Amino acid sequence: MIAHAPTSSARWLRHLALPLAGLLIAAWSLGPFLWQMSTAFQPDRQLMAVPPHLWPSPATLEHFYNVFVVKQFHLYIVNSAIVAGATTLLCLLFGLLGAYGLARFDVRGRFGILGVILSISMFPQIAIVAPLYLIMSQIDLLDTYTGLVVVYLALGLPLVIWVLFGYLHSVPRELDEAA
Repeated sequence: MIAHAPTSSARWLRHLALPLAGLLIAAWSLGPFLWQMSTAFQPDRQLMAVPPHLWPSPATLEHFYNVFVVKQFHLYIVNSAIVAGATTLLCLLFGLLGAYGLARFDVRGRFGILGVILSISMFPQIAIVAPLYLIMSQIDLLDTYTGLVVVYLALGLPLVIWVLFGYLHSVPRELDEAA
């Protein structure tokens, strides 16, 4: 069987296929974001217009005013940043201590301990929502930063210990001794 050399049109099509596929994927991915940006600047009456408008005419900032001034959305962002920052710092602090102890010291049954830690992180978190609510209610931590940070810390710490153990276990002990 003789292999035929690809024709110029087949070569041209293959040369164009990858960029075309990239453009289609980019349009597919960016389309919803562009549509949302367009509707953010449209007045309410244009949002349900048939056919829909791609460009807002006239453009308005009414929706942004409602979100940031009337609803004070920035307070929610600040609350989230405080809780996420505190949880991340505490998870790293406690997780690093636990992972370092398991990775560097001859702890008896350390892989069993790591197995328990991994199984805890695989436990469905929705199953403990009601008990957590009752506990936080009894110790008066509902609607507090401390309550949220404690819950997120308890849910995130097993995974942090597991990941940091893998990292610290790969670091040569000579670096510890050199320090």
